[in-house]
Formats: sequence, C-alpha cells, structure tokens
Amino acid sequence: MIAVPQFESMYMPATEAIARRIIIAEGALHRVGADPNNPSSLGDCELAVLQLRLICELFLLGSTAAHLREGGLNVSDSKWRPKDAFFELSKVNGHPLPFPIELQLNKNGKGEHHVVPKSQPITYEALARIYGICGDLLHIPTIKQVTTGRLPEFDVTQLERWLAGFREIAMA
Repeated sequence: MIAVPQFESMYMPATEAIARRIIIAEGALHRVGADPNNPSSLGDCELAVLQLRLICELFLLGSTAAHLREGGLNVSDSKWRPKDAFFELSKVNGHPLPFPIELQLNKNGKGEHHVVPKSQPITYEALARIYGICGDLLHIPTIKQVTTGRLPEFDVTQLERWLAGFREIAMA
C-alpha cells in the first residue's frame, strides 16, 4: 500500500467543496434575480458573497497544498490568514490557479490535439481583491460609512460574473 501525503488528499475535497459553494451561491443569486424586491434578497446576497469568499479560500487551500508538494512552500500549518497566504503564494507563482481551456481534438489530423486558453489565469492579487471586497460586504460598516451614506452595496451583476469565472476555473 502506498501512503498518500495529507496535502495531496486535501486537493479533491477542496475542489468538491468549491463546486458545492458555486451551486449554493448561484441558487441564492437566482432567487434575487427572480424577485429582487423580496425582503429575503439581502440575505440571499449575503449568502452568495459568503460563498464567494469561501470559494476564494478553497482555491487558496488547494493551491497551497499543490505548492507545498511541488515547491516546498513555507506556510504555517496552524495559522490560516488568507491575506498572508495570498502574499506568500504570489511570491512562488504569479499565475497559480487553473484556467479554462478548450481542448481541440484531432485539429490537424488524427492525434494532433490542441489546447486553447479561454481566458487569462486569475492571479493571487485578483483573488485577494475579490476576497477583500466580499469581506467588506459582509462586515458591519464603520460609523463614518453610516453617517456619510457610503455603505457598501451588492452588485449582483458583478457577483454573477465572479461566480461564472469561478465555475469556468472549477470546470477546467
């Protein structure tokens, strides 16, 4: 019997959890789109944002596990601060995550397959930015934000775009 290192066994559960989170967030945004004036829409937006934030963390976890195996990344196994982990991983690889591709089979004859990227890879900086924006939406605003009327607002279209991008990456 061959032992599987713990970090290798984390990758599949992370990708499965990403798929579940995408489905949950898409369902919440679908309900918002179906009836945006429903009093529950705020809760559905918050649920979608929470799922997006967890997806970012799961991509980070999967990438960290992969880089531990391949690059000997030095991250703490007892502390988890995504901001620090995004920074550490950005030093190892600027294009860390899988990205959507189209596989063209037998393009120029039998056995000649081509891989065509469907988009640019997402960087850790972009993932960290999405993670931060989602955090701003989930946390109670400051007194200054309330008194000046500068409260964060849910941009459902942007949330849907992020989810669509994450779905593409997960399917890659």
